[in-house]
Amino acid sequence: MTLTGRDRRPPFADQDALHQAATRQLRAKNERLQPDLDPSIRAALWRRGFLADKWRLLSMETRGFDGFLSDVQRRMTRNINGRHGLVLDDKFVLYKTLQTTARQPEMLAALYDGTVTVLAQSWNTLLNGDVPAAIYAKPALGAMGRGLIRATVGGGAVTVDGQRFGGADFLDRLRRSGHDYVVTLGAVQHPEMAALFPGTTNTLRVLVLRDPRSGKPFVGAAALRVGTRASGVIDNFSRGGLSFPIDPPSGVVGRGVRRLPSGHVEPVDVHPDTGLRITGRTVPLWGEVLACTLGAFVHLPFLRYVGWDIAVGPEGPIVIEGNSYSGVDVFQVHGPLLHDPALRAFYEHHGILAYTGPAE
Repeated sequence: MTLTGRDRRPPFADQDALHQAATRQLRAKNERLQPDLDPSIRAALWRRGFLADKWRLLSMETRGFDGFLSDVQRRMTRNINGRHGLVLDDKFVLYKTLQTTARQPEMLAALYDGTVTVLAQSWNTLLNGDVPAAIYAKPALGAMGRGLIRATVGGGAVTVDGQRFGGADFLDRLRRSGHDYVVTLGAVQHPEMAALFPGTTNTLRVLVLRDPRSGKPFVGAAALRVGTRASGVIDNFSRGGLSFPIDPPSGVVGRGVRRLPSGHVEPVDVHPDTGLRITGRTVPLWGEVLACTLGAFVHLPFLRYVGWDIAVGPEGPIVIEGNSYSGVDVFQVHGPLLHDPALRAFYEHHGILAYTGPAE
């Protein structure tokens, strides 16, 4: 008997339709960005598929365009996982999928289609406890920290920005938002990670790709995100946090950047609020982080491309979420992704680099 291997081309046939949809969405967004940018520069960026903010953000005046994954191409990456991307897109689905194989923050409640489901007895225990605990409410399908609510629970109430709500009232307010939500217990950070900036959970974004030839996963890029007073309760680089590159083999942190109000970036070695030097440190338990992010692909054999958000706890890595078409600004502020031959080969294999600009 002869068995024919499955065609390893991407499991979708509608790349052109996605290209057109990405162009429409990004064109509208582009009109609102960097209104003071020279029109000729804006036009040159758009011809190559870049939004206007990338000129300053990626220091293209000195680096040029070559080697950067464009905004249009980044949108195209949502097709790499095909229908299986749902596992990453929905936080509850990912939680259940990895429940027995990876540390995750405990999920306390889920709200779907207007129905509130309390998932753990821990909710009532925490609500009536004497010691306040941090919890997070997140849109089940959200990204980039949009809609995130950080609260404390204890003493019979949930406290958000100084306002106290009964437990049932808090969940009902989430229900009445019209969005699906999940509520999780906050992750306890490794002391070295918490010290970087105590006001946020400081996380790692680790880009893992499955080699199209061997089928083995590899780390394509990694970054440390650290919150600031400007970023509020989250560490997102796009919302005012800091981004530092990580050397994947060693876990050593390189020189970071922060985004200025002008849209440019400036180098950062020392945290602007804590005064702590971050450049040159080694991420604690980095070997365990690599084992976690790569090992997850064994349990998720249908996935090809994930941007993992990882917190480092005292006992090891904690999976916060996975991103099916990860943002790449947090990596590319440190240099073009496509200068790495393995990354370029991956994106070429999946047809992403065939789309060099917008659909006109």
